[in-house]
Amino acid sequence: MEFGLRIPPCEDPRQVADLALRAEQAGFRYAWIPDSQLLWRDLWVTLGVIAARTSRIILGTNVTNPLTRDVTVTASAAAAMDEVSDGRFILGYGSGDSSVRVMGWKTSRIEVMRTSIATMRSLWRGETAAPHGQPVRLAGAPGRDIPVYVSATGPRMLSFAGEAGDGVIVLAGISEDAIRSATSRVTAGAAAAGRDAPQVATGLFCYVGDDWRDHLIQARPYAALYAIRHRDNLIADGLAVPEPGPITGIYPDLSHAEDWDRAIEATSWVPDDFLAEWCAKYCIIGTASDAARKIAQLESFGVTSLYIRGFYSYELPAELCDRFSRDVMPLMPALRDPHPLPARPPGILPVMKIGIGLDARLGLAFDQLRAAAREAAGLGFESVWTPAGGVPDSFHVCAAWSHDTSLRTGISVVPAARMWTPLALAAQAATLAQLSAGQFVLGLGTGGYGPGFWASVGLPDRPIAVMREYVTGVRGLLAGQQVTAGPIIARADSAPGAPGWPQSASLGLADLPPAPVYLAALGPQMLRLAGQVADGALLNWATPERIAVSREQIDAGAARAGRGPGSVPMTMYIRVCIDDDVAAARRAFGAQVLGYAMGRPGTPQGAGYRGLFAQMGFDAELSELEQRRDQGAAMPELVDAAAEEMLQAVGYYGPPGPAPAAFARLSAGLDETIVRIVTARPGLEPVSQAMAALTPTLIRAAGQT
Repeated sequence: MEFGLRIPPCEDPRQVADLALRAEQAGFRYAWIPDSQLLWRDLWVTLGVIAARTSRIILGTNVTNPLTRDVTVTASAAAAMDEVSDGRFILGYGSGDSSVRVMGWKTSRIEVMRTSIATMRSLWRGETAAPHGQPVRLAGAPGRDIPVYVSATGPRMLSFAGEAGDGVIVLAGISEDAIRSATSRVTAGAAAAGRDAPQVATGLFCYVGDDWRDHLIQARPYAALYAIRHRDNLIADGLAVPEPGPITGIYPDLSHAEDWDRAIEATSWVPDDFLAEWCAKYCIIGTASDAARKIAQLESFGVTSLYIRGFYSYELPAELCDRFSRDVMPLMPALRDPHPLPARPPGILPVMKIGIGLDARLGLAFDQLRAAAREAAGLGFESVWTPAGGVPDSFHVCAAWSHDTSLRTGISVVPAARMWTPLALAAQAATLAQLSAGQFVLGLGTGGYGPGFWASVGLPDRPIAVMREYVTGVRGLLAGQQVTAGPIIARADSAPGAPGWPQSASLGLADLPPAPVYLAALGPQMLRLAGQVADGALLNWATPERIAVSREQIDAGAARAGRGPGSVPMTMYIRVCIDDDVAAARRAFGAQVLGYAMGRPGTPQGAGYRGLFAQMGFDAELSELEQRRDQGAAMPELVDAAAEEMLQAVGYYGPPGPAPAAFARLSAGLDETIVRIVTARPGLEPVSQAMAALTPTLIRAAGQT
């Protein structure tokens, strides 16, 4: 079950954003913000402030409509909101309630909603639409659909929601018959349109506390409103519905009354027994254990997404947020924090850890990789790492290392977007966590960059948003959660669930050993994202000065998520080629440096590793080398021409003697440093020589001198 909190924007948008951040930290998955232009602060301004304050929680309108906001205005606002939230946005769309009724208007017809949704989707895709007769296009269109959840109560609207919505927002209550009736109409509407049934987000009024009986009366205006508007539904649900009495002197309407006591007084014709029965069927009101039982009941009916709301329109539900997260979530399996982050992830110590990095470029057979790890354990290394993408497969290699040694193992990094779905990654990581008794780290990266790369994997060129969904999805699955695919990954190639990622999934296991998820990060945005959502950050090819800058960015991201400075550890490979033949070592080491540092033809100079090296002061050197390459120079010639300062700034090559001091200098500021071995000669012998030259004891001793 995923939880959301409905937050009316009844205060300064900054206060609303503070509560949304509080909800995010408490474990809520969604923040739903209603829209009523005369009752509350502006919806879009408020959402923008929330997006800037939060990092994980999904933001949704609950709901806007096609009458008070022109369809082109909403399309533009939604596109901007999707952009500033890094894809954490859902457009909740309805026929209009308080925003329409307060002006004396009638609510929207279904046909208007159908046309409006189709128009917005065309505009978002960059297509031409003519909502008012004149063909128009949307500047800054995202080039893809933004999720639209249709708010629905009656049978016709429920069917339409299934036909047109990416999701449905319902207030169907808590009884099995009502929920199954609503979902069956949604499913039928989807089937008639040839679509899969969309996700249903169920909303319920909520109060949690031992004094709940004293608060039943606070729900009376809503019970009265249901008796007036949804009489037939209540009768079908088995309630003895009272005849409505007169209601006068309420502004702007009964459910949004500015004077709630007056609204309670005006609905005195609602009998206590009807009120109690209505609350039992349409609300979560009771003790924490009562609430947990009702939620478990909802899950048994197939409900997977529940948002809770308070009774009052002009009071932020801060107390509800706190009580529900503090008292109810702990009673539900693993729901207190869907993405828990310890202050120091398992295996990270105040003293810098030192590991070894082995990979397929060394040309070692599977058995040789196993032998090298056993040797590393004997030399005192504390972890052993490998990148993904080669043969032998990195997950199998880590499994063998965990079997052979007690070393912490890690993959740095899995090219997530290029090769994997979140569910598959989580299954692999969970298995290794079990095999290693919690001594495995999963490192995730994009696997590429630039428009061509993202087009090749069927995802938008929005690496921050994509990796946010990967990291939070994998972490949620590893925490034992039922995780819903994010709006980007779930709609890759415009097909829900692609690529091989279902709308909602879990590993089906609880209490798994820890499996920290680290994020590979170079630029400031990705570094801040690592601080916000990951268990650690994986740097690469960074100078000590760049490491210090990275720490600042990671801590800035951590602060946005309520994490302390230094709580998100930094790990990095530092390449070394140990060989008495210095020229051969330089050629082998330099080829790896330039393979990363030089820009690819047609790729922006500020992108990826090329951009990183430029920011570290090597733009001119690389531009000269790239010019030589474009004129036909081969890699050995380019390495010979490479600036010595650049090579020594990011690693070491040469004889064993000076290696520990150089390595200690290059590791300054890291929480975990990895001796990534490069060899000038084939076989296991130069690997063993490098490990013997750079044992943790030698590196620490050199760092203290």
